[in-house]
Amino acid sequence: MNSMRILARVAVVLLVLGIGVAIAAMLIQSRSTAETVTPNVPPPLVEVVSLAPSNVELSVEANGTVRAPRSTTLIAELGGKIVEVTQQLEVGAFFDEGDVLARIDPRDYELAVVRSRADIASAEQALEFELAEAASSVEEWKETAEGPAPPLVRREPQVAAARARVEAAKAALEVSERDLERTTIRAPYPGRVRSKSVDLGQYVTPGATLAEIYAVDYAEIRLPLQDGDLAFLDLPIDYRDASDQERGPEVTIRGRFGGAAHEWHGRIVRTEGELDPTSRMLHAIARVEDPYARGQENGGHPTDRPPLLVGMFVDATIHGITAGDVFVIPRAALHEDSMVWIVDEMDRLRVRSVETLRLTRDLAYLRAGVAKDERLCLTRLESVIDGMLVRIKPTEGDR
Repeated sequence: MNSMRILARVAVVLLVLGIGVAIAAMLIQSRSTAETVTPNVPPPLVEVVSLAPSNVELSVEANGTVRAPRSTTLIAELGGKIVEVTQQLEVGAFFDEGDVLARIDPRDYELAVVRSRADIASAEQALEFELAEAASSVEEWKETAEGPAPPLVRREPQVAAARARVEAAKAALEVSERDLERTTIRAPYPGRVRSKSVDLGQYVTPGATLAEIYAVDYAEIRLPLQDGDLAFLDLPIDYRDASDQERGPEVTIRGRFGGAAHEWHGRIVRTEGELDPTSRMLHAIARVEDPYARGQENGGHPTDRPPLLVGMFVDATIHGITAGDVFVIPRAALHEDSMVWIVDEMDRLRVRSVETLRLTRDLAYLRAGVAKDERLCLTRLESVIDGMLVRIKPTEGDR
């Protein structure tokens, strides 16, 4: 009985398996073949620009602080009471060369001049007396002796001493007159007062500081230049026998004052004698003439441009040499500082090696490696293969 049950179960299992195999075979035979489709990926869309050579001015950017060309500490050369302080000696006041800034009480020095003149008159009188005595002595010698009169008869030592006293008195007068002149403190050059240390009624001693002044006939800006920038500038070279008439490149100075931007124009007049040991830069000196003069428009009308103040921080554009047949491209279109992507006549991308003349933050100046009317690719692609096909993005005029 058990055997029959086992056989029945096995038969059922085999029947089920047979049915499953038959169904699977039917499904396999009736399946459809999948069709393989190749995806259609369009070439990348790129923006291009036609290249054209041009003559470009290779200017150099720098910055610095405006400084006075000369700064002087006015010192009292003699002592006395200050009896006059002019308006030109107020802090911030302007003055011209030779203007009176202050005066020391001159009365004692005027009396010294009077005494010196009296001493000269007395010395000259003594000299005339000695000359007369000498002439009388020589006449007496001729009456009593023969031959030339000896030096003592001619009173040569006495006459020489009298002449020396006259010269000494004249020298004393010159000193007295110079001291009297020094009681008036005059401006040594056109300038402005930075600080004042004396006032009316104050007694000063020789060597006392009176004021700090600085020149305003021109201003200077010390501009640091990298070694790579020097090739683009026609700088005055400070050879030992160089002419002082050599002129450097023009400079445009830009600064902000009162919340507005302003411009001044100057010129490089010299370079410093040595490289900065820390930055390894050479410093050029730019000069702006008459920095405190009112600005003029092209028509000659005055403007509200402020003066170029000492201590102002400014940016400078030094106008350099002009280079011919240079291709100027955006810096972003230059890859690895020496490669560009050119799209040829078949719209295929070509990787091209170029020779750069100069690189700035925004532009690249190419000297060789590209030609006129070639199309430069401006679009940055993630992967580039030399010869790959691209699509050209239409410009506004092509639409």
